[in-house]
Amino acid sequence: MGTPAGSPGGVIVEVDDRVAVLTIDRPEVRNAIGLATIDELDAALDGILETDPAVLVVRGGGARAFVSGGDLNELRVIRTHAQAVDMARRVRRVLDRMAAFPVPVIAALNGHAVGGGAEVAIAADLR
Repeated sequence: MGTPAGSPGGVIVEVDDRVAVLTIDRPEVRNAIGLATIDELDAALDGILETDPAVLVVRGGGARAFVSGGDLNELRVIRTHAQAVDMARRVRRVLDRMAAFPVPVIAALNGHAVGGGAEVAIAADLR
């Protein structure tokens, strides 16, 4: 299984010998989590489960950050309480899925893990 580079949310999945590597590859914004990233992470977890992995490694693309949190440019569109609650629930659902993933999850911290990035790291079993 693999997903092509250049996806709108920057999520890339590679599986080799039962090792799944999920990369959040948005180095231009220090791997910030945008709206598309959330959806792609959720779909990636589904796809990874189908490969019968032994371990899942989560990492950030580039060399400047693991995940810098939410993409503030995209979060500016949130104007109402209901929109904020919806966004928080979407993120929480993905993080809860990662925390309960049926194989060990390793966060390969290669830089800053701020805000939502720290939450991604905390959802992993090992950092």
